[in-house]
Amino acid sequence: MMQWLNIPPYATALILAAMLSLAIGGFTWRRRELPGAPALLLLAVAAAVWALGYALELSTTRYAVMLLWAKVQYLGIVTVAPAWLGFVLQHTGRGHWLNRRTIPLLAISPLLTLLLVWTNEQHGLIWANIRLDRSGVYPFLDFSYGPGFWVHTMFSYTCLLVGMVLLTHTFIRSPRLYRRQTGIMLLGGLMPWLGNAMYISGLNPWPFLDLTPFGFVLSALVLALGISRYRLLDVVPVARDLVIESMGDGVIVINEQEQIVDINPAAQRSIGCTASEIIGQSARQVFAPWPDLIRRYANVTELTEELIVTEDGVERAYDMRISPLYDRAGHLRGRLIVWHDITDRRQAEATLRRQNEALTRLHDKLSRAKEAAEAANRAKSTFLANMSHELRTPLTAILGYSELVRMQAEETDIADITTDMLAIESAGRHLLSLISNLLDFSKIEAGKMELFLEEFAVSELVQQVINTVRPLVAQHANTLEVHSLNDGCIMYADQLKTQQILLNLLGNAAKFTEQGTITLTVSRASHDGDSAAAADLIRFRVADTGSGIAPDQLDTLFKEFTQADPSTTRKYGGTGLGLAISRRYCRMMGGEIAVTSSVGQGTTFTVTLPLRVAPRATDPTEAQAAAEP
Repeated sequence: MMQWLNIPPYATALILAAMLSLAIGGFTWRRRELPGAPALLLLAVAAAVWALGYALELSTTRYAVMLLWAKVQYLGIVTVAPAWLGFVLQHTGRGHWLNRRTIPLLAISPLLTLLLVWTNEQHGLIWANIRLDRSGVYPFLDFSYGPGFWVHTMFSYTCLLVGMVLLTHTFIRSPRLYRRQTGIMLLGGLMPWLGNAMYISGLNPWPFLDLTPFGFVLSALVLALGISRYRLLDVVPVARDLVIESMGDGVIVINEQEQIVDINPAAQRSIGCTASEIIGQSARQVFAPWPDLIRRYANVTELTEELIVTEDGVERAYDMRISPLYDRAGHLRGRLIVWHDITDRRQAEATLRRQNEALTRLHDKLSRAKEAAEAANRAKSTFLANMSHELRTPLTAILGYSELVRMQAEETDIADITTDMLAIESAGRHLLSLISNLLDFSKIEAGKMELFLEEFAVSELVQQVINTVRPLVAQHANTLEVHSLNDGCIMYADQLKTQQILLNLLGNAAKFTEQGTITLTVSRASHDGDSAAAADLIRFRVADTGSGIAPDQLDTLFKEFTQADPSTTRKYGGTGLGLAISRRYCRMMGGEIAVTSSVGQGTTFTVTLPLRVAPRATDPTEAQAAAEP
């Protein structure tokens, strides 16, 4: 049966230390999501185990029981140093140092020490000799330490030293408000280890008594003060360093007594003062150079607005935010003032507005110019249509009279007049062709060109075209080859426009080919390929062996009033409208025209049209839109 003496007074102090440590652990548990809280909770529990185990060791007289409690203490002893280091790392913003690699490394020494403690009877590496001293009023265990103890002590003091260095570094860098927190931690962490150093070094006035747990009594009191008064876990200095210090926005914290308790570097630069000069000073005194600001914001606890401040004759714009600061009980404890310089943004917005206004004005001008151009184009088309009509009427009469005169001259055998009349007729028909092209183009431009759809045999169409174009082909000693359809193919389209397309292509081929071959090939095709099965397209291919067209001239081939080679206008004449009109006609009927050419080898035009052209709307606007390239 365990025998107990009267509890020694120092054991009572140890029990008090354990209770305070557990109270701190309970408080920390409720705030376990905060940075540093898990490590502080582990530290508090470890300290409580150490102190309570030591109290129970001193409160009994039996050697075996005292040794058992001495071993139980080590559950806390080996945990205190790593827990302290972890708390410091998390509190100073170095929690990322604790990871899957470093935590097992920190656990090696404590686990080995525990193993050696509970097996000490076999090797004596922790306690080389243990003696029960009964010379005093209260018996105690007198230990002679082995090498394992000193290895553990070195590990523990290393953890303590690293933690103290980190806390000192944070203490030096922190503003006055947060130095109190760090100072409390330094003081609380130093006390137990000071007692431990005295005990190990032999400077202890009570050699039989380990003062380390007693240091935890004072440490617990100091940490309790830091938690209750200085919000040790609620406000972490590193959080401020990482967020507030690095912010580009100005930040000022004012307490309920209207004193400045914190300010970041950006705010210091704006005000022109350092933190040491204004922290603790009255806000009215600090902002005395700006009386308007004091009047506007003296009693404001919540606000969001833009603020214009003149600095050295230059206006600066700020986005001002004032927010109330409440404690856990809901009491107002101060105000947080944050301002963001938006001068550059406002200038950029003003520049953007001016650019938008300029673009709007330019757009209006372009719209008016476009409308004027469209009006001029319509006027031009109307003028061409009217003029072409007015010219074609007397020109037709001239051709008729010239033919009549020629016939009379032939009857009277006046050869000179006959030759002249033939020249007049040739020139007149050429002029009539030009005028007809202009008239057709003006109709297309004005949206007045309509399709007259009808059924006709493709073979008959091809024969008519051949009969018409054969004299042109023969003028330059060319040969015409035709590969047409003989299957009675019927096409539903505008026959005259289809005929005009083929005449334009064959006429051009005859004009620009000398002593060569012109080939007209007619075939059926489908949208899926050239197969005759389920054919719904007809394809006309006109190929010549003329001089060809350069690649850089193909892009202008279908432009109005443009010819691929300007010299051809002087040599062969023409307006450059034939191909442009042909493409317009193809597109009006739902088809397309394409060209391939090689210089010196010839040119091939391919016209693809539906076998049955879909009826089109006769609305001029729609017709014009469909006809545009």
